Amino acid sequence: MEELVQIGLQISHFLEQLPSYIKRFYKAYKSPIIGIGLILAAIVTLRLMIAVIDALNDLSLFAASFEVIGIGFVIWFAYRYLLKALTRQEIALKIQILKEQIIGKSDSDIDPLPEEIN
Repeated sequence: MEELVQIGLQISHFLEQLPSYIKRFYKAYKSPIIGIGLILAAIVTLRLMIAVIDALNDLSLFAASFEVIGIGFVIWFAYRYLLKALTRQEIALKIQILKEQIIGKSDSDIDPLPEEIN
């Protein structure tokens, strides 16, 4: 009987200290915890989006609509960015700026858009 009381006191003490244990653990591993949480949230969001798109794609009207929208976007993109040399330079510059931002180059190192493109 005394052993049960001792075990109960140990469990009670552990549960009493649990918030401080969790707080110390979170402070020590804050960045990895947030990173893992963001990765899990992205995976759940991606799976949910895929499920919704798959469900919409099963409906025959939406599947055809998606194809028409895709073809229309390709035509618009080609007309907007690929027909003229100036607009090809504009899209190449935008891609270069995006690559430099992703790689981590500072904003002061990136050349602004030429005046004729703006």
